[in-house]
Amino acid sequence: MMTTCKTFLICHRGALGDFILAWPAMLMLRKHFPEYRFIGLGRPEYMKLAVKLGLLEEFHDAESACMLDFFENGIIPESLGSPEKGILWLKDAGKTVELLKKNSNCSFAPIEPFPSEKIHVAKFHLREILNYLKIKESFNPIELIPDNYFPAKNIILVHPGSGSSKKNYSPEFYLEAAKFAEDHFKAGRFRRNRRLRTDGSESHPYLKSDNFAAALEVKFILGPVEIEKGIAKYFPDTRTLTPEHSSALADLLCGTRLFIGNDSGVGHLAGFLGVPAIILYKSTDPEIWGVVGRKTAYLKNPLEGHALKNLKDFFVSGNIF
Repeated sequence: MMTTCKTFLICHRGALGDFILAWPAMLMLRKHFPEYRFIGLGRPEYMKLAVKLGLLEEFHDAESACMLDFFENGIIPESLGSPEKGILWLKDAGKTVELLKKNSNCSFAPIEPFPSEKIHVAKFHLREILNYLKIKESFNPIELIPDNYFPAKNIILVHPGSGSSKKNYSPEFYLEAAKFAEDHFKAGRFRRNRRLRTDGSESHPYLKSDNFAAALEVKFILGPVEIEKGIAKYFPDTRTLTPEHSSALADLLCGTRLFIGNDSGVGHLAGFLGVPAIILYKSTDPEIWGVVGRKTAYLKNPLEGHALKNLKDFFVSGNIF
């Protein structure tokens, strides 16, 4: 006799970085509801990435015509089936949930996309969902994300942009940061990430290989926003990478030796994937928007000259590599 798998609907229509900050909460939900199939409703590109990384089983486009009734009238379309539970990350989500209650038996939790108080966004999502579901546990977002390990690539990636120009320094800042990082790595002043093999030996010993130094590359990631704003002209064509979508970006980031970038979706993805990452905070607060990652460092300074000095100092003393 066939049994119908229970489904859990995850609705998030926000930007990539905002969506990634909800991932620890989604992983917590998967832990507590292992018998459920998780279905996403949001931006196709980001939902496809979540499927690729195992956070969802399938997804639907929140902007498709058949979803209009879902958001405006609380009517669940046939394509979504009959979800038993759901989380709606929406502004004024309570209104949508009240409409859905009239037309379905699904238990939807309305979660505001951003907190109104000073609290880390990932912790806020966890707290609100745990309270709604009456789960008496507490979680550290970092402990929920997977301890990823990918084959190492001899590449440093620098992302000079973000969704807001207020978060960015000048192109010269990133060029100088990239040169400093490259020189330091090639001088052998860093060691690779340590990872023990089953026999107890290190799979990534200290950097002593001339071959490693010679093979090291430094590349700049440029997305649609950077290209549209004309930032690409400041960076050599031979050293730029332009991934077509976020899933291609994830493939590019996996195993990267080091990532340097701003508070952006790219930085949040690097942190989640376990890439050693230095995240720069010019105008935003890492206590609220901090990248959740096991090998992540934050450097906050609104002044470009001071920020560059802080970055160089961190290269000398940093311990995320």
